[in-house]
Amino acid sequence: MHNQRRQRNLILLATAVVLLLLAGVGAAALLRPRPIITLNDAVAAVLDRRGIAHERVTTGRAHPITGIYFSYAFDVSVQFGDGSSAVGTIDCSPSQSACFVDMRRLGVHYERMPALERDTRWEWLAWARRVLRRVAALTP
Repeated sequence: MHNQRRQRNLILLATAVVLLLLAGVGAAALLRPRPIITLNDAVAAVLDRRGIAHERVTTGRAHPITGIYFSYAFDVSVQFGDGSSAVGTIDCSPSQSACFVDMRRLGVHYERMPALERDTRWEWLAWARRVLRRVAALTP
């Protein structure tokens, strides 16, 4: 009798742990930030951070910045829901290690853009590692 009760409690505990883990994974997946893969994504992240609602971000071709060795710029355009748009530039160092967006009309003055993620095929694995590190840091 005592053994059956103990076994049942153990099964209930294991089930509760599995359900909590599934709920945690589901919540983490929903709260996961949008990956920043392209320059368009990076500009959208800057606009989102500033609370500027937009419909679409597009970038033009790269052209060298005159007088600055190995740096280049892109033209950028942002379309809004009301049909209006704003234009600006993105200035980048070699290998896009540091990029800045400048859109004066929106009050964005040479603001550093978030870094682009390199390997998008395994992006979910890098995200899972970051989440596990955070969870491990919370446990005593």
